[in-house]
Amino acid sequence: MIADTAIISRGDTALSSRVEDSVVMMDIESGNYYEIDTTAAQIWEMIDPPIAFSELCGSLGERYQVDAEQCRLETAQFIEKLQALGLAKLS
Repeated sequence: MIADTAIISRGDTALSSRVEDSVVMMDIESGNYYEIDTTAAQIWEMIDPPIAFSELCGSLGERYQVDAEQCRLETAQFIEKLQALGLAKLS
């Protein structure tokens, strides 16, 4: 699990653009494209500028009115996927 104090930011090689309700992203190092929608797109927008994991989860919990622990778990899973793809960083 990601620590509450971890700062999450976009990766240095990630480019993105909003297209209606989704976000299209590209890793300029690998040339791979990705598309995310709704909640994932909201998270992507919230990590620029960098944000603490606890603040990110708090904002998402309020916005979507979900259980705090479930929100933390699902948000951490998504951030970890972004990190594995080189699209997000944790510090």
